Amino acid sequence: MKVSRFSLVLASAIAATGCASIISDNQYSVSVTSTPPGAEYSIKNRDGYVIEQGQTPSTVSLRSSAGFFTPARYTVSLHKDGFQDREVELKAGIDGWYFG
Repeated sequence: MKVSRFSLVLASAIAATGCASIISDNQYSVSVTSTPPGAEYSIKNRDGYVIEQGQTPSTVSLRSSAGFFTPARYTVSLHKDGFQDREVELKAGIDGWYFG
């Protein structure tokens, strides 16, 4: 009885270690909008490389991680003639399922 109970606990512990990668996504859809619409946007990663660009409104897919325990960070730049340019920083957080 004790051996089977220990095997069950061990199997549960092993199964739980992969749980975060199954439940949590590593890419998320992000809506890029502006008022008024039609602004040009570019998205740079933490290294300063442009990874996405286009015109609002748009939806892009961004990674949430820049490496092990390193959340992704992006800078979104918006430009439209006749309006002030704008930059917005996006930071990913650690999903609670990661510690599950």
